[in-house]
Amino acid sequence: MSMNPFCEIALEEALRIKEAGLASEVVAVSMGSAQCVDTLRTGLAMGADRGFTWKLQELWLLVGLRGHLLLSTDLRLNQPRYATLPNIMKAKSKVIKKYTPQELNVEIKSDLEVIEVTEPPKRKAGVIVSSVDELIDKLKNEAHVI
Repeated sequence: MSMNPFCEIALEEALRIKEAGLASEVVAVSMGSAQCVDTLRTGLAMGADRGFTWKLQELWLLVGLRGHLLLSTDLRLNQPRYATLPNIMKAKSKVIKKYTPQELNVEIKSDLEVIEVTEPPKRKAGVIVSSVDELIDKLKNEAHVI
């Protein structure tokens, strides 16, 4: 598992906010399986102060979370920093706490109901063409896209 680009950029922005003196701490949070600990360690190596994880077995919705929270952001906001080898080594020794939603006073509820799950229709097989001219002809006369 690895941190997705949106979360990397959000973490970078949180670190910049802290470096500007507008925040006192950056906390990396992951909600998932045991493999998410490695992703949290990457966040710690990038500069997060603490990390913790929630393990949720069902579809969840967070209600009543207090404080400031940056979940994700636009890819154009910044360029995330790289985790240096010394910081990666330090991150391996940092403690990552595991919390239940109840310990954080967060209510978990689902407002979604799955009515039906169906597969998309089968696609028609592609056509092999022997030349660019034949491709252009099929796009123009059969597909009507050019």
